[in-house]
Amino acid sequence: MVDKKYMEKAFMHAMSNPAMRFSEMSVDVIILERSMESYLEERNMDVSEDEIKAFIKDKMAEINEALKDFSYNDRMMK
Repeated sequence: MVDKKYMEKAFMHAMSNPAMRFSEMSVDVIILERSMESYLEERNMDVSEDEIKAFIKDKMAEINEALKDFSYNDRMMK
């Protein structure tokens, strides 16, 4: 198990990947998985694909929770 601090860093690194478009969730998740895996492998950290998937799921839920009250688009459309 990799320290949560490194998982966070790997996630932030993956989120900054220019391939992320935030439009097709299934594609974005694959990009996140591969980018995190690559980041951690470069640092010789062994982590399972299941751990990465679980971490991404938790982080995406956290992000969605934070954004659920954001109504910028609603205000702009009125």
